[in-house]
Amino acid sequence: MDADLAQLVPIALLDDQLADLHERIGRAQRKLAKAEAEVARLTAAIAGHDEAITALKRTERAQQTELERVDGLRRSAQDALDNGYGSADAAQRQIDRCAELADAAETAILEAMEAREARQAARTQAEADRVQAQEALATAHATLDPTIEGWRTEVRVLSTERSPLVAALARDIGGTYAQMHARKGSALAVCQDGVCTACSRVVPLRRTTDIKQGRLVTCDGCGRWLYAPPEPATSEA
Repeated sequence: MDADLAQLVPIALLDDQLADLHERIGRAQRKLAKAEAEVARLTAAIAGHDEAITALKRTERAQQTELERVDGLRRSAQDALDNGYGSADAAQRQIDRCAELADAAETAILEAMEAREARQAARTQAEADRVQAQEALATAHATLDPTIEGWRTEVRVLSTERSPLVAALARDIGGTYAQMHARKGSALAVCQDGVCTACSRVVPLRRTTDIKQGRLVTCDGCGRWLYAPPEPATSEA
């Protein structure tokens, strides 16, 4: 096998392992983030219900104050009508107007109470949902935190193993490898049965022969360096 290729293959295999570990870590972190976001969403929903309930209580108090004010005006008008003070027609109009205002205030109070009760029920449900979400988050952390830390340990071990291999590469080979790896996710691909396993491009027979002989060959399709799959291990009789 070409000396450069012999150096690149173990690095590529390590990079594949590292990429897999990073993907696992990312999936686990996204799962935790989703669980945390659900708790945050429910917490925000509860806060929204609390604000709405407070506003509805203010509305009830304001309408109750209005109802008391209107009742005072009605009583004054009724007293004037009963005792013959001022215009009887004006007093009656005042009484009729107060009745309309009282009906509107009572309706507003009832609507606010109904809305508040609905909000309170929704808040109770959101609180129950948040408890479940917090329990799910705690379970996720208990399960995933040590798993993630284990994967991170593997990453550190593999990265330590990789560093001297990369340092031993010729500068031009190392630079090209780094660029391809950053751009494509992998710089090498196996040529299996005359086909690049990364892009499925058929490799010409002559170049397939070069690959089997361990020469450094570039795929015409994806630009990755190609290498032959390892020979299956044979057991001695």
